[in-house]
Amino acid sequence: MRNFITRSLRGKLVILFLLVGLIPIAIVGYTAWTSGRETIKQKTLDDLISTGEAREYAIKMVLQLRLQEIDILGIIELVQNAIESWNKKEKGEKIDETALKTGVDNFIQTELPEFSSVTPFFEYTFVGETGKVYFSTDKSLAQADLSRDAKFQRGIKKAFIQDMQADKKTGRTFYEVVVPVFPHEATHKAATGVIMAKLEPRLINEIVL
Repeated sequence: MRNFITRSLRGKLVILFLLVGLIPIAIVGYTAWTSGRETIKQKTLDDLISTGEAREYAIKMVLQLRLQEIDILGIIELVQNAIESWNKKEKGEKIDETALKTGVDNFIQTELPEFSSVTPFFEYTFVGETGKVYFSTDKSLAQADLSRDAKFQRGIKKAFIQDMQADKKTGRTFYEVVVPVFPHEATHKAATGVIMAKLEPRLINEIVL
């Protein structure tokens, strides 16, 4: 009987010692596992945030570049002079029709294609100060009155980028850059017209994906 009690006590002590030793180990192990899991989760979250911020910055840079490209198109002297001449003609003022036609033809046949070859834009619309379309690569807009168009009204005041949308006819996804055009003479500060240029979001899609 005594041996049984002794063995029983010894067994209980062994179990107790094991529990006393294993419980701290288990606690430490669980704490380490939990901490490691949280560390991994936090690192993953930080990586996702960092990637998102990098992509956001890249997209902003692309959009800024597109604005600058159309700004460059708008400060070409030939474009500035053509829009001014069109505006004068619209008001009934006398202009050099031959010089206007020669300049515009040269721009349409030479300079605009060259510009398009180094930029992603595929459609251009040039609008006068009253909202009348003087030239567009979209033939359906020829001589259109955009005076009440929200894009024109906003663009005559400040450059901006229109949100992405799908073309109603082709389903082609695009966004549009709209910038004001100013006179070649620096003394005139009011915008004389607007350029609207469309492009596909290919580079943006590559950044996002």
